[in-house]
Amino acid sequence: RKCIFIKTSNRMFIFSYLHLNIYGNPAAATKEHQMTFPSSTTEIPHTLMPRVTEVFFVESKIPTIPKGAFVANPQLEKVEFLNTPTVSVEAGAFEGLDSLKDLEIVGTLLTSIAAGVFAEVPHLESLVLKSNQLGGLQRGLFDGLIKLTQLQLHMNSIQSIEDGTFDELKSLKSLHLAKNNLTSISPSLFSQLDALQTLRLYENQLTSVPEEVFLPLPNLLEIGLQRNQITQLAPRLFPHKDKLRKLYLDNNLLTDLPPEYFTGFSLLKTLTLHANQLTGLPALLFGGTPKLTEVRLHQNNLSSLPSGVFSPLTNLKELDLSKNHFETLSSEYFDGIAKLKKLYLSNNKLRTLNANVFEKVTSVTILKLSGNMLENLPEDIFEPLKALIRVDLNDNPWRCDCNFIYLYQWMKDNSKVLTHTPPVVCTFPNDLSGREVISLTEDQLVCPTLAPTTTPLHTTTMTVRQTVCGTCT
Repeated sequence: RKCIFIKTSNRMFIFSYLHLNIYGNPAAATKEHQMTFPSSTTEIPHTLMPRVTEVFFVESKIPTIPKGAFVANPQLEKVEFLNTPTVSVEAGAFEGLDSLKDLEIVGTLLTSIAAGVFAEVPHLESLVLKSNQLGGLQRGLFDGLIKLTQLQLHMNSIQSIEDGTFDELKSLKSLHLAKNNLTSISPSLFSQLDALQTLRLYENQLTSVPEEVFLPLPNLLEIGLQRNQITQLAPRLFPHKDKLRKLYLDNNLLTDLPPEYFTGFSLLKTLTLHANQLTGLPALLFGGTPKLTEVRLHQNNLSSLPSGVFSPLTNLKELDLSKNHFETLSSEYFDGIAKLKKLYLSNNKLRTLNANVFEKVTSVTILKLSGNMLENLPEDIFEPLKALIRVDLNDNPWRCDCNFIYLYQWMKDNSKVLTHTPPVVCTFPNDLSGREVISLTEDQLVCPTLAPTTTPLHTTTMTVRQTVCGTCT
């Protein structure tokens, strides 16, 4: 199905193509097996044509999904309630739907759903309950859904989940609990979900994660813990390293990482650590992660790094160290990452750089140095970077004097790789402040000269009495 965005009642929803052009009609069918009921619908029809296997209620005025609502329509395979003012779902609402595989209740006013509501749809494979107002999940809610592979519960207000709530979901592969109000999770919450591959817990209020919570999940490929309030990672939090491909830890409150924490993640491709409060990294942090090509450490509190900390990442292509507190950099930070293509160093506190700082990352094509405190750069600093196609130097306090001639000439000669929006401008001296560097001529790059100093003659003034009388007394 093709999808578009429709804004209604100040809320944005994604509607399928088949939901269009239905308003003002009691019902509309875009395909023989589909039926869509618009905002004028006030109750669920008792009987549908036998060929209809998919029904959609879009902004329909249905406050309650009653018991036996679909009992006369056992052929249904998909049922969706989208942006309806539904406040309750009665027990037995879905009885008789033995063929139902896909059920969505999205954007409603539901604050709770009683245990057992889904017990009569044992063949359900996908259950979407996102963007409602659910405050908690109780044990028994999903009992009997042994074929369910996808469960979406994000964008609710869930604060608590009873132990055992997910225990019967033996086939579940994707569980989405993001954007709720969870402050903690039980160590045994996911203990029966050994088929689970994707677990998303981002944008909650978690301050910690129990060390054993992922132990029963040997097939996890993706873990999303970003945008919580996690202050520390347990040493053995990720026991099944050999399967994990994506790990999101950004936007938390981490101040440090245990040594050797990211070793043995043989399939890991994505790791996010940005927007934490990291003040340093252990000397040995990475190892045995040949597929990791990007490391994002921007927006932390880093001011220095151990030599060669990234050297085990031999296939690293992108390194983001922007928005930290570096005042200078060592070439040893970049040991072993000769394949690096993108290096982001903007918005630090860089004042000086050594001429050899980039000599070990000769494959870099994109270099960002904007937003620092650089007044000049040493000669030949860019000489090793033969592959450069873009360099950002703007928003630095460049001192355009006689010592700036090398960098000025390099900018003129390499104007095509230089970012010009915003342009690179001088800050000093005052008479060139705000002038674009490449618009200057070389004879404008001068250093102030001091006026020659003169030594005053010291003379002895004799009084008239001394002149006439000599040594008169």
